[in-house]
Amino acid sequence: MKPLFILLSFIFVISGFSQKLPNIVDVHIDNFDQIQKFEDTNFDSAMVNPDTISNEITDCNYTLDFINKRCMLFFEGQMIADVNILSVESDGDKYIVTLDDSAIETKIILDLQNKEFIYYYKLVFGVTITKPTKYTMVSF
Repeated sequence: MKPLFILLSFIFVISGFSQKLPNIVDVHIDNFDQIQKFEDTNFDSAMVNPDTISNEITDCNYTLDFINKRCMLFFEGQMIADVNILSVESDGDKYIVTLDDSAIETKIILDLQNKEFIYYYKLVFGVTITKPTKYTMVSF
């Protein structure tokens, strides 16, 4: 009986501390800031010291399907990209989602608790960050 109690206690503790990733997260973006750094740098450096920041109006959706490990991008209702999700790493309340595309590095930073979303990619000539300023996020 004692081993069963220990096992159940262990399972309860593990499941109590793990945040469950939803099956699908959909982010509809109406407006975003595009941040660019034109040199070989990292995300943090680009956010702190960008070369340019522009505000853009759009009508797009990022749909992250964690069951099928896909990220789809829709612009004005038409799918324009469908890429694999390579990995999902938990970093506190945030998830770092790595995508498989033609950039050197493409990631989505997703904070489900605070409903925050940042998309960034790194190319040979620098980093581009999309930080929505007017958007809705739903998950199910």
